[in-house]
Amino acid sequence: MIKILFFLRPLFRLYRSCNEQINGKSIVSILGIFVMTFLITIVTSNAIVKLTDDNAPLAFINAKTELISYIVARSELSNIPLYNVEIVSKENEIRQRLKENNCLFIGLIKPMPGARVTYRHSGEKIIIEIKSGAIHRGTTPSVIGYLHFYDDTQCPIHNRLIIRFRTPTVKDYFSNNARPLPIAGPAEIGRELGSPLMPRKNGKRTAGLMTGGTIRIFGRTNSFFGHKEVYPAQDASFVIPKGSRLTSISNSSITAGSPNSWYGSASIEKETFELSATTESKELRLYQPGRTRDSERFNISLFVQIFSDPSLALWSFRFVLFAFLFQVLLSLLEVLGLSFFLGKKYSTEPFYKEPKVASLKCSDDKKDHD
Repeated sequence: MIKILFFLRPLFRLYRSCNEQINGKSIVSILGIFVMTFLITIVTSNAIVKLTDDNAPLAFINAKTELISYIVARSELSNIPLYNVEIVSKENEIRQRLKENNCLFIGLIKPMPGARVTYRHSGEKIIIEIKSGAIHRGTTPSVIGYLHFYDDTQCPIHNRLIIRFRTPTVKDYFSNNARPLPIAGPAEIGRELGSPLMPRKNGKRTAGLMTGGTIRIFGRTNSFFGHKEVYPAQDASFVIPKGSRLTSISNSSITAGSPNSWYGSASIEKETFELSATTESKELRLYQPGRTRDSERFNISLFVQIFSDPSLALWSFRFVLFAFLFQVLLSLLEVLGLSFFLGKKYSTEPFYKEPKVASLKCSDDKKDHD
């Protein structure tokens, strides 16, 4: 507020010094300038708000978890190459095809958009589950994926499918089964520690815990020319507590350009998956054990976006320079009397004139008397 008053001080001085010279036309002109300046400020601020709102923040997620689930948004990025893995399915066509290969599958798993893919790490085994997961463009897909065999034949997947294989070791580093598993869609990792499942008869617990992670948020520079760069947002790094659930899955339809999608991969470690992904989701929510079951939402406020953006540093400098020059010009115009601004011609006469002294003349009668 003090800065605003300091900026407007020349205007008050100007009005006070020219108060006696201002006519109705000049008052209208000054009011018009104020109104025009106000409108320009509103339009400019709204343009900046709109520009920053369109630039969704980019979140880098790194986490270690036993459970990853996502809804396929881009099928071309969701293919999973596997070698000699066990497949469990109730579909006769798939079962018959697997019998020809000793009940083992070699090839690609191709989930379709709308299918829900789940990765579970149970220590000794990796379990991949594919099932119908979400509405895609208003309809539920009849085919949720394909089994693409090594001999270039395919079998459609209509119902739930489970894939099992042994957890790769260091010796299997270059095998297909040790390849990082893809993530290309709205995702969810972990399960709340406060909602455990029923224990199994074999004594092993159900996989699903997230052992921790971090979220680092980056902003995008605002440019009127379309060139945008990524910059780290100040104080926008968050720790994911152990035993939490992080998700961006919502009830809205899933498309290839869904802003809630995650893109990355999950490396298979000895005990957990090591997830590394990016997302532009504004619906990133964290569920953790606490006083309530409400979720925490991650996002960057507009204030952080505007004042952390390095591309706006030049505009800030221009604004400061404009404010300085504006005050100098107002002061200069005040000295000159604002003759041209008030619709009058500027006079070159000095501001101060010496008063004229009347000359004394003696009458002729007085001279004759002398």
